[in-house]
Amino acid sequence: VRVGIANQRIVVRTLDLPPLTDEKAIASAVKVEAPDHIPMPIDEAVLDHRSLGVVETAGGPRTRVVVVAVRREMVERYADAIRAAGLKIEGVDLSAFALVRAMASSGDDAGVLYVHAAGLTNVAVASGGSCLFTRAAAGGLDSIVQTLAERRGLTLEHAEQWIGHVGLETPLDAVDGDGEVVAATRVVLEEGVHQLADTVRNSLNFYRMQQNSETVSRAVLTGPAAVIGGFAASFAAALGMPVDAAVVGHAADTADPGRLAIAAGLAVESVE
Repeated sequence: VRVGIANQRIVVRTLDLPPLTDEKAIASAVKVEAPDHIPMPIDEAVLDHRSLGVVETAGGPRTRVVVVAVRREMVERYADAIRAAGLKIEGVDLSAFALVRAMASSGDDAGVLYVHAAGLTNVAVASGGSCLFTRAAAGGLDSIVQTLAERRGLTLEHAEQWIGHVGLETPLDAVDGDGEVVAATRVVLEEGVHQLADTVRNSLNFYRMQQNSETVSRAVLTGPAAVIGGFAASFAAALGMPVDAAVVGHAADTADPGRLAIAAGLAVESVE
């Protein structure tokens, strides 16, 4: 198995190093620079990096790298559970990296914001198909479902069904079902969209404070929230940015299966 991790304690930073091209030299420079940017003891962390190549900066050419750090005990917990299940680990990666690989096209422009709304809200900024920043935040579609279930005394399964049935684009008087539940569902959805936009905006503002941040021009919404009618349009209005929903139409033979899986809330490592 390949494991994708999304967690609020994972640290991702983009560093500009001297213009190095040799991988060993880049790795050595990362070891020297990373402790100044990673808010955890390096000897307790699993550290990895990916070079994005040489870029032009105000200070001249620099080798830009993405550095990822996570506490070793967190990875070991996943590894122990997987081995106890009799499985072999092929690799461990960030869920955001798998998301960007599955969704980005070869001609993607700089500064694309990816928002995967499911149990957590997984936010990623990518440029040219390379993930530059990611942050996992509490909340997401699960919290919207939970709120509706608590307000109306529904099971989580029924609340989820109402969320998908009511959506955000059909006039309320045209939605079949109990009028009070329909109205309550719409209210919860509208509140959830604004909460999601606030969460994403906070993450985006944090990214923009980084010295070498890209200008973000548009967003892509993925995960179970992307298939709710009107959710992407309402999210775009609340976020103040164009948002594309990663939703595929009908049969898988006419759609990119990677995008189909992402829309269903799955992270795809590869499609063959």
